[in-house]
Amino acid sequence: MAMRSGGTGVIVGLVVFVLSTVFLLVLTIVFYAGKTEAVEKRAKAESELAIYVRPDQRAGEEAKAIEGAAGSQRQSVYGYLTTQLGDLNAFVSGNRSATPTQLQTDLGMAEGEVVRNVVADLRRQNQTKANEITSLNNRIADLAKQVDEQKSQLAQQDEEHRKELDAVRGSIATYEQAAKDYQADFAKTKELLEQSRLQLEDESRQRIADLQRDNDALRQDNTVKSSRLNELQRIVDAIRVKPRNPAELVDGRIVDIVGNDQVYINLGRKQRVVPGMTFEIFDDANSIQVDDGTGTPRGKASIQVTKVDETTSTARLTRVSPGRPVVKDNVIANAVFDPDYKFKFLVYGKFDVTGDGRPTEAGADFVRNRVKDWGGEVVTGDELTGDLDFLVLGEQPPMPPPLGSNPDEVTFRTHLEQREARDRYDQLFKQAREAQIPVLNWNRFEVLTGTTAR
Repeated sequence: MAMRSGGTGVIVGLVVFVLSTVFLLVLTIVFYAGKTEAVEKRAKAESELAIYVRPDQRAGEEAKAIEGAAGSQRQSVYGYLTTQLGDLNAFVSGNRSATPTQLQTDLGMAEGEVVRNVVADLRRQNQTKANEITSLNNRIADLAKQVDEQKSQLAQQDEEHRKELDAVRGSIATYEQAAKDYQADFAKTKELLEQSRLQLEDESRQRIADLQRDNDALRQDNTVKSSRLNELQRIVDAIRVKPRNPAELVDGRIVDIVGNDQVYINLGRKQRVVPGMTFEIFDDANSIQVDDGTGTPRGKASIQVTKVDETTSTARLTRVSPGRPVVKDNVIANAVFDPDYKFKFLVYGKFDVTGDGRPTEAGADFVRNRVKDWGGEVVTGDELTGDLDFLVLGEQPPMPPPLGSNPDEVTFRTHLEQREARDRYDQLFKQAREAQIPVLNWNRFEVLTGTTAR
C-alpha cells in the first residue's frame, strides 16, 4: 500500500512537472511572438518615419529648430512645414499649392535664376524707366513753359496792339488802316508761333519713339550676345580643331579619277551623302579662301554626286578650270555639308536664284530646301540664336525714297514697310559680324557649295 502511494506521488509530480514545462514553453512562445510583433511594429514605424525624416537628419540642429517651432505653434512638424511652404508659395505666386516648376513658369524665370535676382533686376529696370519718364516729363514741362511764355508774349502784344489801335482810331483814318495791317501781321505771327509749338511737340514725340526703338534694339542685341556667350564654350569644344570659318572646312578628298569627267570621293551613305549634292574641288585646305566682297575665287572645279555607296561616292565634273587638272587627293568642300556636324543656318530676305534680277520669297525657300537636302538645319524666324553657324542674306532691300509733304495712307505704309525691311537687314548683318557669325549671300553660297550656273 505504501509502495502504491509512493508510485502515485512520483507520477503526480512528473505530471505537474510536465504541465509546468508546457505552460512555461507556451508563455515563452507567447512572449517571443509579442516581442517579434513589437520589433516589427517598431521597424515599420521607423521606416515610415524615415519617409519624412531620416535618423541622421533628426539629430541635426535644423531639425530640432523646426521641431521646436512646430511645438511652439501646437502643430506637428509635417503640418508646420506644410503651412510654411503654403505661405511661401502664396507670398510668391498667390497659389499655396504651386510647385517650384509652376512658380518658375508663372514668374517667367529661366532655369537657374533666383527670384531675388530677378526682382532686383526688375527694380533696376523700373528705376531706369522712371528716370527716363522723369527726364521726359521735365522736357515736356520746359516745352509747356515755353508755350506759356509765348502765350504771355502774345497776350501782351495783343494788349499793346489794342491800345495803339484805339489811339489810331481816335486820330485819323490812315492810322486805322495801318492798325488793320498790323493786326494781319500779328495774326500771321501768331499762326507761325502756333505752328512752331506743334512742331516742337511732334519732334518731342518722335524723339521719344526713337529713344524707345534704340532701347529695344539695344536690349535685343544684348539678348543675342548673352545667348551667344552661353553657347560659346560648347561651340568652341565642337570646332576646336576646325578652321576659323566653318565654311572653310575640308569635307573630303578625291580618291580616284575615271575618264575625263568622273571621280570617286571618300564620302558615302555613312557620311549622309545623297545623290545631287555638289562640292567644290581645291588643291588643298589652304586654297579654300573666299573674298568677302565678291565671293570668289571658286575652287578649280565643281562636281555633282551621281551614285552613293556605303563609304564612297561617284561624282561627275560639272565645271573645270583650264590648266588646273583634278588629281587624286585634291580636297572637296561644301559649306552646308559636314560629315560629323549638322550646321545651323538662318536664311533671311529675298533671293535671286534664277539670275533674272528679281529677288523673291520663292528664292529664299529654294535656299532653305537646299540646306535641308544637304544635311543642314534651317532656323525659323528672323532672330540670331546663340548656336547659329551661318547667316545667309538675300538681296539688300533698297532704301525707300523720302516721303512727300502729304502722303496718303498706302504710300506711308509702303514706305514704312520698306524702311523696316532695310533696317532689319542691316541690323542682322551687324549683329552677325559682331558675334563673328559667317555671313553668306547667294553668290558665296553657290561658291562654297559647288553649285554651277542653273
